Amino acid sequence: MIITLVILCCSGAFFQAHAQQKKRVIQLSGVVLGEDSVSGVPGVHVYVPKAGRGTTTNGVGFFSMPVLIGDELVISSVGYER
Repeated sequence: MIITLVILCCSGAFFQAHAQQKKRVIQLSGVVLGEDSVSGVPGVHVYVPKAGRGTTTNGVGFFSMPVLIGDELVISSVGYER
């Protein structure tokens, strides 16, 4: 099965911060969708390994967490590939 990640908003902070060459904190929000791209997947772990922080999606697949520009995310759930 495939998990699809939909990023809802980054407020344009990526482009502004990239131009200034500074690591800025942004609020990353999104919905993790299942194979059918209609229903959200609850209980998915969204994790920033370098920083050691993360969150879990709610009952409809939504998550929101602060990240630094350039952070890499690991998205994993039981029964799915990373």
